[in-house]
Amino acid sequence: MEKQAKYIQIPANLGRIPNKIATGEGFSGFTADQWKTFVLIYAIPLMWDLLAESDRQILGNFVRACSLLVYRIIDCDILNEAHERLLKVATCNVN
Repeated sequence: MEKQAKYIQIPANLGRIPNKIATGEGFSGFTADQWKTFVLIYAIPLMWDLLAESDRQILGNFVRACSLLVYRIIDCDILNEAHERLLKVATCNVN
């Protein structure tokens, strides 16, 4: 994943994740901003081909929920969609 991450180009203002993805004990060395960048930008392109179809659906729902919850303004529709996506992740209900 580290090699693939080097090929993903993002604007400098979005920050970077560490060159060593597995720093310390797993991902324990990540800051909150680095987690946000990893989940919203890197997770799908780096992990998609490594996952089974059901796990891809879980990852897709999780990333979508996270992207909704970091909006500057969250209305009821956004909150409801995020809630539904997180329920799908928690219950492994991928439909």
